[in-house]
Amino acid sequence: MRRICMCVYIFSFLSFTAFAKTTEKKKDEKRKPSQTFNYTVYSEDFPKEQLDGPVNASQQEAAVLNPGQRDMYLSQAGLIKYVASWDHLEKDILVLRASKNSLAILRSKYPTLPPASLQQLQILLKTSK
Repeated sequence: MRRICMCVYIFSFLSFTAFAKTTEKKKDEKRKPSQTFNYTVYSEDFPKEQLDGPVNASQQEAAVLNPGQRDMYLSQAGLIKYVASWDHLEKDILVLRASKNSLAILRSKYPTLPPASLQQLQILLKTSK
């Protein structure tokens, strides 16, 4: 009886370790990156010539304005004093939202900014395309 129990124990232990090794290999295979990397260039900070691998052409509708152009539009819309303490990311998000969303959505996202200035920003962004 002891021999049978011992055999069952050894057999179960060996099958468990074999199962653990096969799952380890599967995890490692999933973590390997693909051989082709695709980049999308959104900024002049990362020109295509400096990137390795195939580079997708940037789409104008998804492109972020450079900081000078963005701040010019914010200034023309009368928003520059309201967003002076914001970082670049927050300003970029405001400009992207203004170009993609309606005025009602924009007003709900930015209740502290003047609605007339938000509307002016939307007009400036639409006419600049």
